[in-house]
Amino acid sequence: MLPWSSITYLGDSALTVPFAAVLALWLLLDGKKGPAVRWTLVFCAGMALVVLTKLAFIGWNIGLPGLNFTGISGHSASAMSVLPVMVFLLVAGLPLPVRIVLIGAAFILIVFIGVSRAVLHAHSESEVVVGLALGACMSLYFIACADIGERFMGKRPIVLLAIFLLAGSSGGRPAPTQDWLVRIAVTLSGNQQPYMRATPL
Repeated sequence: MLPWSSITYLGDSALTVPFAAVLALWLLLDGKKGPAVRWTLVFCAGMALVVLTKLAFIGWNIGLPGLNFTGISGHSASAMSVLPVMVFLLVAGLPLPVRIVLIGAAFILIVFIGVSRAVLHAHSESEVVVGLALGACMSLYFIACADIGERFMGKRPIVLLAIFLLAGSSGGRPAPTQDWLVRIAVTLSGNQQPYMRATPL
């Protein structure tokens, strides 16, 4: 089994944000402007909510102490939003049982990504659960509204190549998003130091 650090990296914004952009571009190039705009709005809105909850705690100590909640898990939310949609689009046109199995496998992998955040003490259980729930709402909403035909399969090899190239371009280095959020929160709040979690993970 892969180490937890490798599993958790699959939900890092160094991967999920470029993947989300590739999916939007793929939809757009295939002439599906409506789904492309919908996906972009859904993804951006979800990630904005993640950022706002983190900034609220880091800068102003707004959280749920009873649940040890200091902000939505971005890894969990972004992985649960992007990966099911990516698999859904990649398997378009394949037999229904195959699609169900592959999309189901994606959801299982994402649950492990969420678990890895708790195992590595990056997030509390409540933060992971909320992140997974948010991401599931995002991906399932897009999938439910999507109208993808078999001709969508044509650009699949190019998209797969783009995904693999993006996955390798980061060199396995996580994006420094948490450092950015801390700097932004401290600057906006005017505090000398960021607020820290009161209950250890």
